[in-house]
Amino acid sequence: MQELFSDTKTAFRYKSSHDLRLTKWIFGLMHNYPELVLMLSKLGMNAVEWKLPFANRMIYHTFYKVFCGGVNLEDCKNVVQRLDKYGVKTVLDYGAEAKDSEDEYENVTIEFLKAIRFASGNSAIPIISVKVTAIADFDLLHKYSEHDVIKSTVDQEAWTKVEERFERICEAAYEGKVSVFVDAEESWVQEAIDELVLAMMKKYNHSDPIIYNTYQMYLKSSYERLVHHHTLLQKDEVILGAKIVRGAYMEKEAERAAQFGIENPIQPSKQHTDDAFNDAIDYSFEHYEEIAFCCASHNEESSLRLFERVKESGLQKHPHIMFCQLYGMRDNITFNLAKHGVLTMKYLPYGSVENTFPYLVRRANENTSITSDASKEYVMLKTELDRREI
Repeated sequence: MQELFSDTKTAFRYKSSHDLRLTKWIFGLMHNYPELVLMLSKLGMNAVEWKLPFANRMIYHTFYKVFCGGVNLEDCKNVVQRLDKYGVKTVLDYGAEAKDSEDEYENVTIEFLKAIRFASGNSAIPIISVKVTAIADFDLLHKYSEHDVIKSTVDQEAWTKVEERFERICEAAYEGKVSVFVDAEESWVQEAIDELVLAMMKKYNHSDPIIYNTYQMYLKSSYERLVHHHTLLQKDEVILGAKIVRGAYMEKEAERAAQFGIENPIQPSKQHTDDAFNDAIDYSFEHYEEIAFCCASHNEESSLRLFERVKESGLQKHPHIMFCQLYGMRDNITFNLAKHGVLTMKYLPYGSVENTFPYLVRRANENTSITSDASKEYVMLKTELDRREI
């Protein structure tokens, strides 16, 4: 593992020395001054909301530059081309968090459709990412997931609009030969999302995997959910698209379980999550003809484990087996895997500073946590800069 992922020349060859220095400074800040970064994140959120003139500029030239591709699709072109030059594909991720009005849902839908048109015909962008709560009311998704009867005409009409918006996106992707990663969200709205996604898989995933669901393996139920979905779709000769992740809502899930006095849906330990993740990857690999899957992980052990199985089986070029990391993070995994011929991608967020700032705060929180790899990232960036300056 150390040998494959320690090649900093390969990992950072797509970055200029100027970009490396900025990235090193950001990771050094997160590692050495975590409390300061968390405080600045909160202040930054307020500054952006209050539209203070200096806030956007300061964020844009620091954290935004490291973790985002651009304000709009045109801005992303250079990043996409640079990644593709070194064998890394792009997953376009429009920075839309949860919205709460029909006008906003429609505007985000239009942005997703623009991303599909932008990606269509461009082999460097095989996939876009979609967040259902950006096109649907959260409370409505919760009602649907809890099997509450949607009695009111208003709710019925709202749900019909959600289905119509989601199908417009999936149909455009199918016609444009672009795949869609549908993000996982909180467990109490996931059943509604699953129903939307599985319906579209049954419609569009017959010859190619167009629609992908996401499985968060820190949830106790996710492995069984993956197997169940595969079994359901297998009967109709439909390909299951599966993005397999560890997860992103751990604290919120635990807090809600405590609030309502229900069983915590989260795995009891990190080891349980790691084991569940590896089990899901193994299951998907064993059924790779019927499951197109993405190992979306910053974990070196899991990435190496799958890579070795892929290499031993001679499946480096199989389109159903993918690896993915976030832009600006774990380049040592992404680019070294790409060098060895497997399908490797970067999740590339884009959008205005206002829209992407919640995403940037999450990256800051992750990299200042006790379990983060910020120190390792910092050491690798320093190593590469030192190598270049010899």
